[in-house]
Amino acid sequence: MIVWGGTGSSPLADGLRSQGAADPFTAAGRVWALREDAMWWRGALTPEGRFTEPVPPGRADRLLYLLREMAA
Repeated sequence: MIVWGGTGSSPLADGLRSQGAADPFTAAGRVWALREDAMWWRGALTPEGRFTEPVPPGRADRLLYLLREMAA
């Protein structure tokens, strides 16, 4: 499962927990948080030399586009 932010809470994980089910993705370590990878890939720095926070893609098709761009 690919998520934008941290792996601790996501709509899918929260929904599974609310139904009393175990979260199979985080339990098996199969979650990839893309925010930090996108930050390093873009390499946009502030004048102070710190990385700028990337804007979340918002929709699944935009996330897929970002993944394709990073892989190219």
